[in-house]
Amino acid sequence: ARPLDGDGDGTTAPDMGAYEAGALAVFSCTFRATPLSGLSSVQAVFTASVAGPGTDTVTYAWDFTNDGTDDIAGAQYAEVTNTYGPGVYTVRLTCVNSLSQTAGVTRAGYITVNSTDAYVATNGGNVYPYESWDHAATNIQSALDAIPGNGTVHVSNGTYAVTVGILMSQGQTLVSVNGASNTVIACRLASDQAPAVRVNHASAVFQGFTVTGCVYQLTYNVPPVRLDAGVVRDCIIASNLVASIGGAYVTGGLMHNCAITNNIAYHQNTSLGGGLRVAGGVVSNCAVIGNYAGDGGGGVSQSGGLVIRCLLTNNVCPAFNGNNGVDGGGGASITAGRMDNCLIVGNRMTSATANQGGGIRLSGGSVVNCTVASNAVATATGVGGVYQTGGWVTNSIVYFNVRAAGPANVNGAVTNYAYSCAPELTPGGSGTLSADPQF
Repeated sequence: ARPLDGDGDGTTAPDMGAYEAGALAVFSCTFRATPLSGLSSVQAVFTASVAGPGTDTVTYAWDFTNDGTDDIAGAQYAEVTNTYGPGVYTVRLTCVNSLSQTAGVTRAGYITVNSTDAYVATNGGNVYPYESWDHAATNIQSALDAIPGNGTVHVSNGTYAVTVGILMSQGQTLVSVNGASNTVIACRLASDQAPAVRVNHASAVFQGFTVTGCVYQLTYNVPPVRLDAGVVRDCIIASNLVASIGGAYVTGGLMHNCAITNNIAYHQNTSLGGGLRVAGGVVSNCAVIGNYAGDGGGGVSQSGGLVIRCLLTNNVCPAFNGNNGVDGGGGASITAGRMDNCLIVGNRMTSATANQGGGIRLSGGSVVNCTVASNAVATATGVGGVYQTGGWVTNSIVYFNVRAAGPANVNGAVTNYAYSCAPELTPGGSGTLSADPQF
């Protein structure tokens, strides 16, 4: 622009707009910092700037946590550095110019430092990022969201009502401090479209909780707990009332040392797996006790994966649809996968017409190193032990199982037994025995 004497001071200068900028009459200050966030520790560099009269000499007073006490002050501190640990911090700067005028600025929640550990307690202070017990979150998902993918959330004793499902889609660990009997996730979902807990990252760990109280009436095939990847261990999944999968659905990962008890899957045509439905992954060292499935697998419905070193007892299946499809199996219904080194005892089929296995209904896959004993069916023609239409039974004992008319241990393609013991087997064939195992 053409130089003009716009303000009449006898000096010409290029025009800056509608009016020339005059000297500010009010003293002011501000600041900026970098970085503003980080993990575990942040070294923030603060830079102050001032404007207005008396800026030839300025004293800078920094309160890095806004606790009312200046941490550093002096004319040489226009640029300073401060190191922060986990927490959220408000910062205040106070400036005094050479005319003894004071200006200040406060930036609330300006610096955020997340921790690799977060804490949850029913009486927590609920102060983000929940880096201590004093600041502990009262909501589990909030704590998970506050930590990085390799972090850990520690949960204290108490009952935590879950209204939105807990999702573990990063490599985090969610662990109770004092175990499942003291730390309860009470299912209070507003919608039954999602599990109360879902673990679907290879490095995720869900450990030491009771999951209970889920009531899913409108949505099929949604369980209280779903494991797609990662680890679920040392948990209790109990007393859930669900349409299709009473306790947990395992498609991958590892479920270890869990108790799955007193769950109900009640819907006709989809209720497969009163305790567990296993399509992949590994279930090990678990107790599946007292569950109910209307169609098949009172304890376990298995279509893949490995179930190993588990106890299946006192589970019930009425087989709503009679002798149909995969229905049946008071203890387990197996279409594929492997059940290994398990004890299947005291399970029942209660239907007056269905006869497909008080202990196991086997149409595919394999039963290896298992004991199937003292299971029962209510019909006079049923099979109390293993009802088999496919698959293999190897190195297993199937004995003392009953039906209404007396003992009934195995049927079906009995040639698919090897190195096993049952009264109905022909001794010597593929290493089989029929003698009393005497246990």
